[in-house]
Amino acid sequence: MILPVFFSSWPARTPPENEAIVPAATALPHAHAHNDYRHDKPLREALSRGFTSVEADVHLVGNELYLGHWLPQISADRTLKGLYLAPLSSLMTRQQGKVYTNYEGIFYLMIDIKTDSLATYRVLWKQLQQYPVFRCNPHFQVFISGNRAMHHIQNDPEQMAAVDGRLPDLVKCAGSDVMPVISDNFRKFFKWRGKGPMPALESERLQAFVNEAHRQGKKLRFWSIPDQPNVWETLLKAGVDFINTDNLQGLERFMTTRMNATPRAAEPLGVLPEK
Repeated sequence: MILPVFFSSWPARTPPENEAIVPAATALPHAHAHNDYRHDKPLREALSRGFTSVEADVHLVGNELYLGHWLPQISADRTLKGLYLAPLSSLMTRQQGKVYTNYEGIFYLMIDIKTDSLATYRVLWKQLQQYPVFRCNPHFQVFISGNRAMHHIQNDPEQMAAVDGRLPDLVKCAGSDVMPVISDNFRKFFKWRGKGPMPALESERLQAFVNEAHRQGKKLRFWSIPDQPNVWETLLKAGVDFINTDNLQGLERFMTTRMNATPRAAEPLGVLPEK
């Protein structure tokens, strides 16, 4: 059955296929582009701003994966393959397997499955196999969120993708190779909405989550965060690995300023500065 398109999640325009991807000179290791496909230039804007994690929601319709949150955007130029897999493969092939040439970390492609977990994963698995540069690449990781066919993903001998965990999954201690990221709803665990400092008890809870995720070698992300600088700074100081945002420009500006801020060395006591 062909489902109707949910027009409110369409971007203002779709970039032409031949529009070059120009990644930023500096990668931002903590920047996650939430629902990236909703932006005017899916993938391209995120990479131009240095984001190292992008999110694409997919629906299986027929034998194709279409982008969309609530409903699929059924159009030939709104497929996962067309907007994400093929462009990333082309870029990485030109750049010796990397998205950013001067970044030694991992670029994460999070695929949030909205339709049947196993049927959708099987189609995704076949599509991922078409791009050899993705396989066994220490600089690239696909991980599956939403409807997760966990048994099949975790037991795939070819390890085409990994699983996006939830906070309760921390007690299962799955290996970071099969569950590299833990993501959960911020509002389920915290009442703080970004005004003033985070309350002490909530700050302790946040730190406990961070510590346990890192003890297991996993990265931590929260969605539904208040998307503003005080929250970004609080999460980063606690050690949260990915800052989830819809405001790509704002987070890029914030993180670039933060990275470039270097404390000024204090003058030694009793020594006058030279004139």
